[in-house]
Amino acid sequence: MKIAFAPASVPLIVAVFLAIAATTKAGSFGPGPWANGAYYPGQFDGVYSASMFGGSPSVVSGVLGFGLNNGSPSTSTNSSSSGTTNTTTITVDPFENYFVTFIDGRTYAGATIANVNNQTDQVTGGLFNGVAASTSGVDNTASGGFVASLTGQKDVITFSGNNTGTIQTATNGVPVDPLNTFSLNGMKVGN
Repeated sequence: MKIAFAPASVPLIVAVFLAIAATTKAGSFGPGPWANGAYYPGQFDGVYSASMFGGSPSVVSGVLGFGLNNGSPSTSTNSSSSGTTNTTTITVDPFENYFVTFIDGRTYAGATIANVNNQTDQVTGGLFNGVAASTSGVDNTASGGFVASLTGQKDVITFSGNNTGTIQTATNGVPVDPLNTFSLNGMKVGN
């Protein structure tokens, strides 16, 4: 049996074929159009936690955490008044943006700030205001930063970096050589 197509039905068949092809490809073109390539609005907002380990030349062991709210670091606001003067300060939220690490016999605790970027598949952040107990009039501090690769970007956001973090200690504000590297492994732990 031979089926004959009328010339007018050819464009209709082509249109149906293109519509089917378009719907089978829908959703497979990569990340969504929201901030930092997120798949949905607020995908990266939440609380993240990571372990810090390894280290060279000194052993670095600890944890870090950071929070994101509307794509930016989570903040807290303090208001104080003295007489007729009111002062308001905005800082990173210390309950979500922190690091605690052990280096060369001292424990340093400080603040973090970080960003998740799905377009570059990276998590980048800074460690600052790390303070350890003073010794014989010496103020012991530490600061640094990290870069990690996103290893899971959809249901569970995970990241890791092999010797991609750096932290340097200081005494009385003067950096102490050498610069230490560390590895990290983390994930989004809450909203």
